[in-house]
Amino acid sequence: MRNGKHAPHITFMHLKKAKNYKNMYINANDRLGRIEIYDATYQGLNKDFGATAFLNDKTVLPLSDCKYDKNSDRLIWPGDRDLFLAEILEI
Repeated sequence: MRNGKHAPHITFMHLKKAKNYKNMYINANDRLGRIEIYDATYQGLNKDFGATAFLNDKTVLPLSDCKYDKNSDRLIWPGDRDLFLAEILEI
């Protein structure tokens, strides 16, 4: 909890597994990019938050902070870390 608000989290569900891939991905589309949460004020997320990724192999990986952008009313994680969707359980 930060500033009286619960930090948002995103859970990844892996429904199917590819069989022919290397290094946790098939192509660049499997790379996690920028995340933007719209209408942040309405959701009580109009503050900066720290971000952490929890990976399939039980690794806990600190990420860059999610920053609130007042002009667009969005909470934004810049996607500046090489993460692939198949390896992430939760952010």
